[in-house]
Amino acid sequence: MLDDSRLHLWFEVDYLPGVGDIDLIAWHEDHGLFLIEIKAIELSAIESIDYRHLKVAGRSSTDSPHYQAHRAMWFLKDYLVGRGMQRRPFVVPTALYPKISRREWEEGVRDPRLTGSFAQSILFSDDLESKNALQKRLAYIWENPPVGRRLGVRFRHDVDAFSAFADNLMVQAGRDAARSDQRRLSYLENSHRAEADRDAPADRVVRLAYQGYPGTGKTFRLLRIGVQHAVAGKRVLFLCFNKVLAADVRRLISLSQASGQVEAYDLFDFLDRLRDFNGIAKPPEMPTAEDWAEAVLSRLVDCLPLAYDTVLVDEAQDLQPWAIEFITRLSRHDSSVVVAMAKGQELYGDGKAIMEKLGLKPRQLNRVFRNPRPIFQFAQTFYESRMRPERLESVTRRFVHKSADVDRPLFQVDAGELPAIVKLERVNEVGQSSYRRELERIVTRAVERMVADGASPRDVLLLVPGKGAEYQAALACLQAARQKSIDLVNPSNRRAIAPQDAVRLSTFHSARGIEAEHVIVLGLTELHEWKDAQNIAYVALSRATKSTEIVLTNDDAEHPVGRFAIQVREALEDRGR
Repeated sequence: MLDDSRLHLWFEVDYLPGVGDIDLIAWHEDHGLFLIEIKAIELSAIESIDYRHLKVAGRSSTDSPHYQAHRAMWFLKDYLVGRGMQRRPFVVPTALYPKISRREWEEGVRDPRLTGSFAQSILFSDDLESKNALQKRLAYIWENPPVGRRLGVRFRHDVDAFSAFADNLMVQAGRDAARSDQRRLSYLENSHRAEADRDAPADRVVRLAYQGYPGTGKTFRLLRIGVQHAVAGKRVLFLCFNKVLAADVRRLISLSQASGQVEAYDLFDFLDRLRDFNGIAKPPEMPTAEDWAEAVLSRLVDCLPLAYDTVLVDEAQDLQPWAIEFITRLSRHDSSVVVAMAKGQELYGDGKAIMEKLGLKPRQLNRVFRNPRPIFQFAQTFYESRMRPERLESVTRRFVHKSADVDRPLFQVDAGELPAIVKLERVNEVGQSSYRRELERIVTRAVERMVADGASPRDVLLLVPGKGAEYQAALACLQAARQKSIDLVNPSNRRAIAPQDAVRLSTFHSARGIEAEHVIVLGLTELHEWKDAQNIAYVALSRATKSTEIVLTNDDAEHPVGRFAIQVREALEDRGR
């Protein structure tokens, strides 16, 4: 484009996990880095356009090009975080109409928000007429972005930052689905099509709530419905609470070969992006995340996007009133709304409010797809017994004797091992280094086993309660082992796209909805004083698709929670004999 040795272009960037399609990325060494959505249409083809939406003749209404660029910019940032790019450059989103001149636009577009200074911040055919014209326009757009805030800084080309950015746009960094992804993609693209069509056909209005044990395929049923509706031309939105889950859903969808687009966000992320797109200042510091969300939502009254045809909500049991109101405003009376609720993983609510507000019909799921039977039974026993040893007898009996209980779980995978309980030396000032060395050995062995078995380091998941001693020990052992990892405990990384060659480190809370072939659980005894401890433990213990290791110190083994974990395993072993 316009012989300029200082301009670097990447066209059709549609291969980065979790990012979606990007028409053009432009890095000019003098004027900045831009993400550009291209609309090669005549002005006469535009039936209607406003700040948020575009309707082209013969096509369905879509998001406006500058909004699409803004959305892709945020996803690109999340991808770069996951790639470990420490010095991430500012990116300015804009749009290009190569078949429309700026004069035609100014005279033909009626919405005053899209003319004047706004029209100066997007690209038209005039700007492509010469190298000088394009440079002047890019310089203006850098200082006056069409959406979001002004950067307020002069662009400075950094050779190292440019090289790192270019390397991360290489195809090798893109679509490399691991074995676990291939299994999940097969489910998403091929399995249960008839079931999804029966539950939520694209040509009907459906209000449905999937309910069931962890690992019964609730999230995948939502995504199967979403893909099916998107292929049918529907505008589909997927929402959840968990930042880590939303990022993983975006990554998985981007790996799918199915056509159509499913937008996926965590609720707070979606609110924040809408706030930024509409130029609304961040609210001041709030006591809680819910207070912040309510404040932002109140300012978005007239700025919400066009209602979606299909809205999918995971973790719906924990939706607060503001979130239910938000979802109601993102849908219409004729929109399909399908949600998923996990039994036993309620942390903030019980799901009754959204069931009543949206008139959802429950559907119970009992077949467990994620966990082999022994791992599920361990997690379920731990949860149902409420960490009370006297309840073990009655709870474990359910797994042995057949009954007519409609809630009785069925299993896709019967064979497997109970979670291994690994006891390490006491953690204190003297023994800390020994503990970390042993933990390093456990992690290294797990990664080597995964790779030898055709999986990837990403299929090893380390779970910790929070930023305590176990977290520090996990970081230290990963560093000592020189094992690439992604720290999802760090809030700034939770929306990052986890690469295949990185072990994931997460909190128990943030693990809800995600899974791995091998899971290592640290610090289980720290849950003793937590509210809803059994629910959080249930999340941590039900993440593995193949194997789980629970690491206890000698002191942990004498702790009520650690001792109970050992008793659960012994009770299940006795039942299995």
